[in-house]
Amino acid sequence: MPEIRNVDAGDDRQLLIDAARRVIADQHTSPRRVQRTLRVGFVKARRLRDLMQDAGIIGPPVYDNRRPVLVKREDSAAAIAVLSQELTADA
Repeated sequence: MPEIRNVDAGDDRQLLIDAARRVIADQHTSPRRVQRTLRVGFVKARRLRDLMQDAGIIGPPVYDNRRPVLVKREDSAAAIAVLSQELTADA
């Protein structure tokens, strides 16, 4: 499993967790899919995608601006556990 980093998602932490669960389960990511499944706007979906990249869930864009999912389905519980942790003041 790649190194998963906890990121400061602010008030969007639960949305980030939900988006990460969906992306890992589908092994596919796109702002449009996140937008439809979580019922958020396009800008919020892009922000969630960027947060997932910062966290190490998905990689940077490659061919045709697609982003590979770095976390395999069998590692999803561990990845979600890291995202679920509260950030400490020194993090």
